[in-house]
Amino acid sequence: MIHDRDPLFRGRFTKILSSAGVKTKLIQPRCPQQNGYAESFIKTFKTECLNHLILRSERQLRYVVHEFLEYYNHERPHSGLAGRAPDPWPTVHCGVLKKVTRLGGLLNSYCLVKEAA
Repeated sequence: MIHDRDPLFRGRFTKILSSAGVKTKLIQPRCPQQNGYAESFIKTFKTECLNHLILRSERQLRYVVHEFLEYYNHERPHSGLAGRAPDPWPTVHCGVLKKVTRLGGLLNSYCLVKEAA
């Protein structure tokens, strides 16, 4: 978890996170512009995913987070990267267009796959 040096994130909060196996990383002191990346991701995650789901367990939340991260890092177009994903899946230059759905169709993307012979 990346967070700023706000006093809310010290002491007991950090201990709870570490006991759950979460590693924390502090942004540099007096550099609020670094916090914008984390805030942008959280807003995207909430608006594109969490606001559309009702989760009833930690297991469901973990599944949703995993699926969203796969979509976000490998399939979702990012405007700051000229419409590319940060780490796209390998693609072929000719083939059939295939729709990839995640979370029951909430998240959709398309990719080229080789034609079956």
